[in-house]
Amino acid sequence: MAKVRSAEELHKMDIYSLGVTLYTLFVSGREPYATVKSAVEQMLLASKGAFWEWEERHYIATLQSAAETAPATPIDMQPCLQSNSAESPPSLSRSRSLGPRPVARRRTLKARKAAPREFRRFLSGDILPVAVESLLRDMVDPDPGKRPDAADILRVLDSIESDIFEP
Repeated sequence: MAKVRSAEELHKMDIYSLGVTLYTLFVSGREPYATVKSAVEQMLLASKGAFWEWEERHYIATLQSAAETAPATPIDMQPCLQSNSAESPPSLSRSRSLGPRPVARRRTLKARKAAPREFRRFLSGDILPVAVESLLRDMVDPDPGKRPDAADILRVLDSIESDIFEP
């Protein structure tokens, strides 16, 4: 016999599903648990509400794999510029600096591995505001009692609207 669920339980399940759907559509761009081969394991993960934990592990594993295989970027290998050098292009020789200037260096994936959650991005490339990430995390909380209800979600979205949309 199937378990009868209350309206509150169903509402919290819908919030979880909405959180997974929004994350999938706007942040990850891939099916939830896409790399889990077994349908039984997918159902087990979903029933435990382990979506966010799985996404974090998947993200870190992806970063580690990319860091191990990615070559250093050219900007990371450039030496510092000498502004008073005779070989400097004219635009650089007019610099006010009297000695070597540090070159801005992009952090490589290997460097990011130590702090993997510096930021997330929307699929569009825009940085995902921390408040949006926090809301999504709350929506997929494994404990249904900790998930916000629809009114709470609307309040949060209203308060962070300016962080999400351009004026």
